[in-house]
Amino acid sequence: MLRSEFSPFNENGQLDIVPLCGPDLQDVLPDSAPSELPPSPTKRDHVMVLPNVGETKRVGITGNSTGPLQPMRCLLRIDVCQECVVKIEIVPPSRFLDDETIHMMPLCHESLSNPCFDLQFIENQADTTSELIYKQTSIWQLEKGQSIYTSTGDSMVLSLIIWHTDQNTILNAYIKNLFPIEVTAESSHSLVKGESLNEQAGNNQTALGYIESPRYPEMYPSTIIKRYTLVNENPNGFVRLMFDDFQIYHQSQLQIFEEDNTELYDSKTEDNRRPPAIQSKGSTLHIEFRARDFSHKVGFRAKYEFTNDHEWVEKPNSRDCDVFLNNYGGDISMSSHVDLINSYVDCIWIIERLPYAARTFDRIYLKVDEFQLKGMSMRLEIREGETSTSDRLLLLMGTQTREELDHKQPRQGFTSSLSTPAYYIRLRGLLMSTNGLRIVYSQFYRWATATCPGDGEYHCENARCIKAALRCDGINHCGDATDEICTHHIEEFSKGDSFDLSGLIALVIGVCGLIILLIATTTIMSRVYRRSNGSNGNLIGQQQPRRRSRAISPFDLSNPETTAPSIQTVGERRFYVVPENQISVIEAPPCYNDALKHPAVPSGGHPRSYVNQAFARNDSSDPLSAPASPPPFDEVVPSSGVEIPEQNRSTSSSSTYQTISPGPRGDIPEDPSNMSIDRKSKKPKIREDSPTVTRSNNVVVQVGRDSEGSNDDDETDLEDGRRRPRHEESWV
Repeated sequence: MLRSEFSPFNENGQLDIVPLCGPDLQDVLPDSAPSELPPSPTKRDHVMVLPNVGETKRVGITGNSTGPLQPMRCLLRIDVCQECVVKIEIVPPSRFLDDETIHMMPLCHESLSNPCFDLQFIENQADTTSELIYKQTSIWQLEKGQSIYTSTGDSMVLSLIIWHTDQNTILNAYIKNLFPIEVTAESSHSLVKGESLNEQAGNNQTALGYIESPRYPEMYPSTIIKRYTLVNENPNGFVRLMFDDFQIYHQSQLQIFEEDNTELYDSKTEDNRRPPAIQSKGSTLHIEFRARDFSHKVGFRAKYEFTNDHEWVEKPNSRDCDVFLNNYGGDISMSSHVDLINSYVDCIWIIERLPYAARTFDRIYLKVDEFQLKGMSMRLEIREGETSTSDRLLLLMGTQTREELDHKQPRQGFTSSLSTPAYYIRLRGLLMSTNGLRIVYSQFYRWATATCPGDGEYHCENARCIKAALRCDGINHCGDATDEICTHHIEEFSKGDSFDLSGLIALVIGVCGLIILLIATTTIMSRVYRRSNGSNGNLIGQQQPRRRSRAISPFDLSNPETTAPSIQTVGERRFYVVPENQISVIEAPPCYNDALKHPAVPSGGHPRSYVNQAFARNDSSDPLSAPASPPPFDEVVPSSGVEIPEQNRSTSSSSTYQTISPGPRGDIPEDPSNMSIDRKSKKPKIREDSPTVTRSNNVVVQVGRDSEGSNDDDETDLEDGRRRPRHEESWV
């Protein structure tokens, strides 16, 4: 039986050996072989801490136990300082066992019936949301002769499983020599020394290498502090540093210092952008990285060079073209980087999978449509992954024709098959023109039916579903160009997932059109209403002539062509006399007495004249049976003048009123028997013995005489005994 032969205490009584197993620290397994190994209860784990750099302790199987070892499983977590890593010194199995025995040694999770022993070194992930274990290495998986195992972070877990080891004498002997093992907190500081090879090789070749973040390209430990020192062994030499990858959490920090501790770069002040190409002023560069309780996938990777040349001709002088792309699709070009012309560029584009909210799009399509950039040593490389160490898909040196590009790429472009699809694209060289580069990419997923299940998606003929916003933009996002077979203009399709303004624009246009329609309708109705009111003011059978000039108010005293209207009396009737360019004659409304005196009007007269039935003859015995509504006011007489028809005049009237209008030249037509010619003005004039004529601003009202030559208003008796005025007047 194997027993513990080591005391956990040293000569001073201090604990020198930390027990890996022991009372309340081990998980005792049943003697009979179970069907499978039960899971380890985390409550039995215990911790050993080494807080100082260089501190060492030994770890044994049990404490002060002298009894036989039962089948058990034990776990011990080892924590060291942030600037440290865990270093474990062991006796390699190859010293006691041959290669065939090591290869045939069964793993404990495979068989619990045969003798089993396994010591594993486990490092947990920095991000607990992903898989718990980052790396798990068995002692049987170490390289032949390897005696030292070093962790990548500041913590490690030792896992020990023992099962019926007393049945194998060789295995017992190895376990006896393996324990106790020595654990040391070693500094994580990395010192790299080198020198230029140009003196030896006779050319400008330089010694180079790479420095990486812990666990690159996986997530670096969240609490580690890592330091690097690059030393050119030539005191007059220099150190060059160029970063190929740089993806760290924004709370983490990376700093670069000169030999005299002059700071050259700080990720905190540079918004975590990739550091520029750096060349030291002396022979040493210092790099310090602090995780600060946060982690990020990839980390960083930089290439260093030791050189004796002070001038760096091909040093990239810009890094503003680096872009992380995680949208639904688009294209990559250099058209927006005119400021980089005639300079050495080092541009990196990383196309990543969409965030968790859009995990349906699980693949990425990429294709180089054009690479004809003018420059020197232009180089384009594409890798499947998000790091510079991923598998390379394409390498283009110099300009390429369309036929050459089609020959070097799949017909429908590259499609990432990784569980986390991504592409790493890098362009380097002396740029002389920004035209000639076009790389197309799009996120998609495969769907067998004719339509995609998601909203705002387009189904390509090659069974790919892309965002509908990528259609008809002049870029082949499907791979078979079916997204560019369009019946609409490109402007009708919105770009990206930004807010679609087409609906808002259509609403605004509709509202504006409705407002314009209402205004036009109101204007037309207003004009119709005005015209209808204007036609009611004209005389019967006559239309008001249209005036092209501005309407002039007859009461506008500031206008010399207009005068105020005047009232003139003819007999017992009053008339408003208005200037000729307005209304010729407007008869004043009759008073009540005049209305009673109004004579009857023959019914065969003017078709629209009014007959006062109160004065018309009626055979009815009731003189009041006829309607006695008052006559309407005379209609407005237009400026052109109207003469009352002769058939509307009563032959028995004692007075006749007639409107005389001016002629075409302003002359007043008169009865030839009542007119003579004025010898001075050569115009006709009314005789002194003619019937009374009243003139007012080119408007003449002629008053006729009855057959007896009298103008009195005597009344005569009617045959039916009523009295009526002698004058029979016609109301127009």
